[in-house]
Amino acid sequence: MDLADIANFIKKADKELAVVSHTNPDGDAIGSTLALGLALENLGYNIQLINQDNIPRIYSFLPGSDLIRTSFLYIPDTIIFLDCSDITRAGAISGVISGLNKNIINIDHHISNTFFGTLNYVDTKAGATGEIVYNLIKLLDCPINIEIATCLYTAIVTDTGSFQFENTTEQTHTIAADLISKGINLATIRRFLWESIPLKSVKLQRKLLDTLEVDETKKIAWVVLPYEIYKKYGSSFEHIEGFVNFPKSIEGVEIGLFFKEIEPNKVKVGFRSKSKVDVNKLAQKFGGGGHKRAAGCILEAPLEEVIRQVVREAQKTIIKKGE
Repeated sequence: MDLADIANFIKKADKELAVVSHTNPDGDAIGSTLALGLALENLGYNIQLINQDNIPRIYSFLPGSDLIRTSFLYIPDTIIFLDCSDITRAGAISGVISGLNKNIINIDHHISNTFFGTLNYVDTKAGATGEIVYNLIKLLDCPINIEIATCLYTAIVTDTGSFQFENTTEQTHTIAADLISKGINLATIRRFLWESIPLKSVKLQRKLLDTLEVDETKKIAWVVLPYEIYKKYGSSFEHIEGFVNFPKSIEGVEIGLFFKEIEPNKVKVGFRSKSKVDVNKLAQKFGGGGHKRAAGCILEAPLEEVIRQVVREAQKTIIKKGE
């Protein structure tokens, strides 16, 4: 389906819409949700912006961030899902609408997307869902003001690793340039995203570094966050989601892993690869997914068992690649 078809459907839809993004929202999920929500509101729609989880503090500067709710006021006929590879990525919200005859618009850039919507637009070449939302807002004939531009730029800059990741394209830079031309405050964005880290977050990073391990092949490295530490540091986790990139950055390492025990015997695994391994396929072996160079999954098993299983599977992948 073409993105123009999505835009035309929205134009003809009732003026009551909801925009939903995935749990544990990142900059792309939040920035895209707010940008589309603000644009639709400017076009006269009544919008509900929904995320099961509270918005991390580092994104509190974004225009409209206080509008995001954790549940529906009422369930409209059309619900737009952003940055969700699967409907269950929205958490309990997906259960709320299960079985209801609603129009589900699925807009995403993950290669692992299951095309769960009534209407689907998945562009795996987009650096961020924010890029797709930028184009959608254009097709909706809504001017991109400084507030919308700030949200979109945040979505794109975070999901491309400040334009360092492989998903960064010429189109990414072209869109970013247009957003900057709207007068966004780059200094404010930089300060909130990367220069407002609480001291305890830095101390947490130090603890994570103490857990650093490299396997015998020297191609796989990982860090571990046990539940007792996870529980102790609480809100600081918004500052360490990208910490999986540290083991990946070590010379000679191809796969970086981050094992985060979010509950006893429930582990969130982050996968990153440098240039050769498709970690989306690796994560899919454990029921997860994502992108070729960045993916994740959640496993319910003891932490040490999860580490053993995932590292062993990663080693098999490395051997297949002839590394």
